[in-house]
Amino acid sequence: MIWLAVAGPAFAEPYHWPLDLPREITSSFGEYRTGRFHAGIDLRTSGIGRDVRAADDGHVSRVRCSPFGYGKAVYLLLRDGRSVVYAHLDDYYDELRDYVRQGQHAARSYTVDLFPEPGRFPVKRGQIIAKSGQTGTGAPHLHYEIRDPAERPIHPRLLGVVWPDQRRPEIQRILIAPDGPASAVNGSVLPAILDVEHLGGGRYRSAPVRVRGGAGFGADVVDPAPGGSRLGIYRMRLLEGEKEHFRLQHDVISYDDNHNAAVAYHPFYLGEGRFLLLWRWPGNQSASYAHSPGDGWLRAPTERTEVVIAAEDCADNAASVVIPIIPDDDAPEPAVTGGGNGTGAAELRCVGTMLALIITFTEPEPEAPMVTVDAGVEALVPCRRVDDRHFEAAFAPRRAGAHALRAAHPRMKPFEHVFKVALRGEAETRFALTDDVLLETRPNSPYGVIFAWADQVGESPASPARRLSPVWRIHPAETPIDAPVTLSFPAPSGVDRPERVHVYRLRGGGWSCLDTTRDGGRFRIATRAFGAYALLEDDTPPAIANISPPQQYQAKTKRPIIAATITDAASGIAAYEVTAGGVWLLTAYDPDQNRITWERDHDLPSGPQEIVFRVTDKAGNVAAAKRTVIIPQ
Repeated sequence: MIWLAVAGPAFAEPYHWPLDLPREITSSFGEYRTGRFHAGIDLRTSGIGRDVRAADDGHVSRVRCSPFGYGKAVYLLLRDGRSVVYAHLDDYYDELRDYVRQGQHAARSYTVDLFPEPGRFPVKRGQIIAKSGQTGTGAPHLHYEIRDPAERPIHPRLLGVVWPDQRRPEIQRILIAPDGPASAVNGSVLPAILDVEHLGGGRYRSAPVRVRGGAGFGADVVDPAPGGSRLGIYRMRLLEGEKEHFRLQHDVISYDDNHNAAVAYHPFYLGEGRFLLLWRWPGNQSASYAHSPGDGWLRAPTERTEVVIAAEDCADNAASVVIPIIPDDDAPEPAVTGGGNGTGAAELRCVGTMLALIITFTEPEPEAPMVTVDAGVEALVPCRRVDDRHFEAAFAPRRAGAHALRAAHPRMKPFEHVFKVALRGEAETRFALTDDVLLETRPNSPYGVIFAWADQVGESPASPARRLSPVWRIHPAETPIDAPVTLSFPAPSGVDRPERVHVYRLRGGGWSCLDTTRDGGRFRIATRAFGAYALLEDDTPPAIANISPPQQYQAKTKRPIIAATITDAASGIAAYEVTAGGVWLLTAYDPDQNRITWERDHDLPSGPQEIVFRVTDKAGNVAAAKRTVIIPQ
């Protein structure tokens, strides 16, 4: 082992800084990730191979190695009962590397998750335990995470881990959303998104906002850092005068509910900004949202007033935006005289826990459409005029099941939209979205409510896998889901090898193979995402290319470079194996480069050795390649 003598000011801190580099973070605790909060801080390493040091006395409690996620990671259990996680490493210290390799050979797998017995690998404060890298991720950095005894990540700044931070957060835009069908912001049931004016010194101001009923507030906020990084914030508060109405604060994150970050940012407006919400979405159990007793919705005042959104980073740098609020509970609808010569069209939008129907006429229209909802009994839905050509109606369901929303007007085609509703806390539901597509939900699947409907898509991207079904698009694609729902699709006829058939989801212009089960003649997936799905059959083996060494290679060492590029354009790589003379070789996989490389952790026997590469895709197709290498004496 390598030891570091630590003296002087370093011991004034509760934990030793993990790198012998300037203290610069590139990602903050609680920062936005797709569907989750970042559970640690990322430290800039400007390359790989930097010494990584133990935070304090303790022992190695866990060590992982994987091509994905945290990559190579070391977990220390410290003497104070907390744990520290170091991730995306390039290498472990000598004794730990040997231990990991023994586990990998025993499991015949590069991917391992090992738990050495307490005391086997003791560490001292400041001891070098690893080298920084970029495993499991695309860019070199060190992920540093401190957990409490319950394995919940804690904001490291709260524990005395500090780094320079003198820049204020920057408020970019704000979002203000009505709290229900009877409320409105600037006369609309849709959320209002407003630019803000920077007044200097971290102070911002928005244009006045008219609010009827109740509203919720959110802000798109970033915390600039050296090197161009744009971090997340630590705390955001909604203030009425001097009174704190609601607070979001990232102190502790639990992996059990970290996916609740899907409703910390408005999921239906991510295309317009990362609006961190100052209201608690139904079902959001995140500890970051447990600091205020209410749900965050603010009732419209009876007279003109101002509310403030205040944002702070973990070094107490602050910014705030003042939002003038004008009550308009008694404001009459805009009046129209004349007109009536245009034609109307309806557009449906999901804005979270309600559906909004937007009806637009080509000319001023004096007569409001009639909007109804049928959930077994037809009921009238209020339809309000927004201006001389626009009308809006909003619907929030009170029961689960099938619904039909209809709009009628003499100067527009009849509109009807059929959809299914699942409500949080109600019994498990099973809906036929089409004749083919079934949706099953659990009581805690909806964040308040799930609206769902489906249709078929005519065109879809090409794929090496053969499409066996229509492309079904499940709407709304932005729907956040708490407990995974089940989607199932009928098995296509004439399939000889059903194990080669999976449900695929359309992502980023291509098809992604999903974990699929077959039950009762149906193909099923568990998911937290709606979108476009289809059944595809992959009967094409993976490809093995760029093989090293070449055939009949005369090696100059007993540990030659053995590597290959492996790809599968359809279902994706499920497993790979490399052997030399029938002996399993420990081979790392770099998914960014599609490259597998022998770790060269032992000598090969002298003489001719047959190297066999074997790769299996998720559909069970297998590819193999062989090379003979002559190993010297």
